[in-house]
Amino acid sequence: MYGSHQTLATIARADSAQPPYQLCPHTAVGVAAAERLQLAGAPAVPTLCLATAHPAKFPEAFERATGHAPVTPPAIAALAGRPTRCTDLPAVSPGALREFIQRTVARPGD
Repeated sequence: MYGSHQTLATIARADSAQPPYQLCPHTAVGVAAAERLQLAGAPAVPTLCLATAHPAKFPEAFERATGHAPVTPPAIAALAGRPTRCTDLPAVSPGALREFIQRTVARPGD
């Protein structure tokens, strides 16, 4: 189990590494778990941790861990203040979910 202090410590370590890497809190939990496996003597195998979000989505947590705000790419900054959408879906089949996603992201002319 990982608490906020382990998550913040992992964010801080990654940010102070060379080269620095900015982790979001969710990704930091995955990185901490991988590090813990290595420390526990797990077999040395390549490990892949996928970033689940940009740290700019969690600026307060990132700043609490590092003492500075995360770098926010212009594309993310442009989303500030934009409307959001949410659709509740009942339990559906994978095919129905795929169709919903395709309808939702389709652009005219696609």
